[in-house]
Amino acid sequence: MAYDGSTMLALKNELRDKILGLKIEKIYQTNDTDIIIQMRGMGEKYRLFISTNATFPRINLTEIDYENPQMPPSFCMLLRKHLQSGVIKDISQHKMDRILFIDIESRSELGDLVIKRLNLEIMGRHSNIILTEDGKIIDSIKRIGPHISRVRSVLPGLEYNFEVISDKINPLDLNSEDFIKILDEAPKGKSIKNTFVNLFTGISNTTARELAERLSIDEDIPLSGLGLNESNGDKIAKFFSDLDHTDKAYLIYNSERKLIDFTSFKPSYYNSSNLEELPSISSAIDKFYFEKSKDINLKNIGSDVLKVVDHNISKLEKKLEKLIIEQEDSKNREKYKVYGDLISSNSYRIEKGEKEVTLENFFDNMNPITIPLDARLSAQENARKFYKTYQKMKVREEVLKPEIENTKNKLLYLNSAKSYLEIAEKKEDIEEIQDELRNFGFIKKKNKKKVKLSKPLEFKTEDGFTIFVGKNSRQNDNLTFKSAGRNDLWFHVKDAPGSHVIIKNDGRKFSESVIEYAATLAAKYSSVRYSSNIAVDYTEKINVKRHPQKVLGLAVYTDFKTINIKND
Repeated sequence: MAYDGSTMLALKNELRDKILGLKIEKIYQTNDTDIIIQMRGMGEKYRLFISTNATFPRINLTEIDYENPQMPPSFCMLLRKHLQSGVIKDISQHKMDRILFIDIESRSELGDLVIKRLNLEIMGRHSNIILTEDGKIIDSIKRIGPHISRVRSVLPGLEYNFEVISDKINPLDLNSEDFIKILDEAPKGKSIKNTFVNLFTGISNTTARELAERLSIDEDIPLSGLGLNESNGDKIAKFFSDLDHTDKAYLIYNSERKLIDFTSFKPSYYNSSNLEELPSISSAIDKFYFEKSKDINLKNIGSDVLKVVDHNISKLEKKLEKLIIEQEDSKNREKYKVYGDLISSNSYRIEKGEKEVTLENFFDNMNPITIPLDARLSAQENARKFYKTYQKMKVREEVLKPEIENTKNKLLYLNSAKSYLEIAEKKEDIEEIQDELRNFGFIKKKNKKKVKLSKPLEFKTEDGFTIFVGKNSRQNDNLTFKSAGRNDLWFHVKDAPGSHVIIKNDGRKFSESVIEYAATLAAKYSSVRYSSNIAVDYTEKINVKRHPQKVLGLAVYTDFKTINIKND
């Protein structure tokens, strides 16, 4: 969900309830975009987090400990000068927009009580923190000159003007009749969702979708399909009134329990199993963006490791291609022995200085054969040269075979590591793979302690079976060859890198549902997880052996069955 006006409305109400009258104790600036204001009073202590980050701009009371720089930036020093020891006197919102005003009473340099205002604009990459007094800008965390924006400049000494930001209608000022009148005059060809988003302040697609649900109508149908009657007018007015009086918030999860959204209202288009109720909008914002930031950090870390893996895969693939070509060349070495034998048998016919000679090939029914010669060498010297080439190629072929096998095994391992990086869910998962890569020499060692192996994923089915899923090569190796019992059921995606999956045998017959569920997990935690139809092999663990080349986490298996998982 975008941090929309309904979120800001819920936050404004929460802040008015919790921090009005509190004294500003400390102010920190954690980076170029984020400010933390610590307040205390009436036995309470809160920290207000304000971020103008282009990706995740937000305001909320936070429980998260952020690291502060040793040297505070200049804007932080300015806020301390004007606001520290001040008291929060008022908190308001512009219309139902993403602009919050916090009025703070503090003392001027002459000791007089003055009101300074923090104008907090949460507008995506245009988000800003602007300090004003009597409508004039003192400074802002982002200075906006006319060369950046022709619409509005934000510079010290200028009048603060927020009216240019939005000319939409404030839905909180309207009653049932007002809504009917405005909608009656609106273009009827636009969808219900777009109509509400474009007409009223603070409405995101998520909020518009919920409003459509409350009206029992599809969000994508044209406005002409909405009955503009008193009943619907009342429903719309009640929806916005409810937004102004909510004290709960909701986190939304997908079917895999991945956090995907948050709202200040209970969304009726999700099942209760997909929702987590929280006591305040701040707690929802705090948790949602903390998890999202972790996801981004995880992707960044994983991306760096993935680049190393991809680089090594590319390098080894080129090496393998050259080795195979060289191996094919080595297999053609017999002609050099034939050249040597024919020259040795006919040396008396060959004069030094000749560049080639045509002889009867007694290895091929006396058919003529033309042999290239080194004109600088005698016949016997040319023969020895061909014998030497033959012997060298014979030895090289013997060396090439294990080298090709070793290169193939490294590629098998790296492709598996790549698959595990792509499905890694925690920083620790990536660190374990990094540790493996160090041990195999793909990443330089940095005198780091060996990373302790974490536990595989564990799932409990409704009928009481326990399923384990390996997250990397070491875990797969441990899970299959150390932890699993001989009669446990083992699963792996067919002919592709993926996790080892084990159903523990507790003496009962494995049900069809648990087999299908384990196969689904094997498909999900594999390199082919996005394919429409995924074949998964399964067999008793007793039929699974280590790969002949002892490649970490790789196995060979027999006596297996295959189940196809359709990917919806």
